[in-house]
Amino acid sequence: MHEKKIHRNIPQLLIEAIWAQYTTVVWGRGTGKTEGVVAPRALHNFHALPRGNGFILGETYSQIKGRTLPAMMAAWEQLGFIEDKHYWVGKMPPAKLDLPKPHRSPKQDALKHYVSTYTGAGLYMFSQDRPGISNGSRTHWGILDEAKFINKVQFDQETMPTMIAAPPDKDWP
Repeated sequence: MHEKKIHRNIPQLLIEAIWAQYTTVVWGRGTGKTEGVVAPRALHNFHALPRGNGFILGETYSQIKGRTLPAMMAAWEQLGFIEDKHYWVGKMPPAKLDLPKPHRSPKQDALKHYVSTYTGAGLYMFSQDRPGISNGSRTHWGILDEAKFINKVQFDQETMPTMIAAPPDKDWP
């Protein structure tokens, strides 16, 4: 088997070494926030919290789907996490794979803004350009993309209430 080398810059290595519960990254453009911090953290959470859901919140869906998600997917691929094998964007895994499902699956109409994984974990893509979009969702972790553009009042009222503690379940570490 061929081992892949992945380059990390010093700030990314510090984030990985510390692995704080709450992390705020204030770096300039092109320093690798999405590829070196957000994507690996989401991938870690998919495995550490099987069947759990997280979210990524952006100001607009075009920001998340046009810039952030493609960068995350490229980073995941570098890490060996392959689309339509390990994760599915906008759909659940094929039933024939008989994979675990999230503790709380998104409704059919919410799937277009969801990434499902082979661990049963998932990632909601929330956007503040559609008020109330996170209503009814339950999440265990979250990422704010371009947090300086996030409306804090809207975040506190709409997104934070989705956060719940891990369910008492044998599937959780």
